[in-house]
Amino acid sequence: MRFLCLCEGGIVRSSALASVLRWEFGQDALAASAEKNAPETIAMLCEWANYVIVMQPRFAGAVPARYAHKVHVLDVGPDVWKNPLHPELLTIVGDAAEKWRDRGWQP
Repeated sequence: MRFLCLCEGGIVRSSALASVLRWEFGQDALAASAEKNAPETIAMLCEWANYVIVMQPRFAGAVPARYAHKVHVLDVGPDVWKNPLHPELLTIVGDAAEKWRDRGWQP
């Protein structure tokens, strides 16, 4: 599966999820910024992805309407961790990824 993970800056929350999906579950995953990447870049990445995971509901607005069916929300809230390797954040995203795996990669 191919996952596009979107958060505000593409550095902490989405990077944590993309890293866990790649390293622990062997999935193709990229992190991106819903606010700093150009709309054309987000559209290209959404085309590539099977699933677009937004880390807060508001980031779904960055996804072009034609890809809305790919959007799933993993609402981890605002970035309080400031580090994509923060153990609490990795546990949250790892638990979510494990559930998706158990459902045949259906977020």
